[in-house]
Amino acid sequence: FKVWQGGLVAYGGLLGGIVGALVFCRLKGIRLLAWADCAVPSLCTGLMITRIGCLLYGCDFGKPFDGKWSIIFPAGSPAFNQQRVEGLLPPSATHSLPVHPAQLYESLNGLLLFGLLMLVRRYRKFSGEMFVAFTMGYAVLRYYVEDLRADGQRGNVGPLTTSQFIGVTTFLAGAALLAWLYSR
Repeated sequence: FKVWQGGLVAYGGLLGGIVGALVFCRLKGIRLLAWADCAVPSLCTGLMITRIGCLLYGCDFGKPFDGKWSIIFPAGSPAFNQQRVEGLLPPSATHSLPVHPAQLYESLNGLLLFGLLMLVRRYRKFSGEMFVAFTMGYAVLRYYVEDLRADGQRGNVGPLTTSQFIGVTTFLAGAALLAWLYSR
């Protein structure tokens, strides 16, 4: 709730968007799940684009990684600053250690989810199927990307990062919604 201290995260936007959509759809007499099926492809493209912005800014960075596709960030970037505070960089460093390009992984997740949604759209049987596919798919993909991220200010819930915990919760909620929709 203290947006001036950060907190503007993907899951917060998704959850806030669901609440806003619920209110809007109820006021306008629109079926929520039909609307959600129309809206979720744009979430995939939004994920692809916004994570490129994260890459350019240097936030949401990955753990140190010395692979062929690792990336470095310049002095002053969030990755550089955190690595300096953690004592991972010498005083003369001009860039961060090589890290996983977690932002690009998330961007690719958006592309994968978009493909999944277009497949579900082709074969769907009822409203809400695309929304559930997005919710459950994003939860799984984000869970694994979280293991590669190093920006630890997001906090933990037990052994899970906050985003992993929310991902498990949303996956289970999506599975429950899917079971309910199939039973109808």
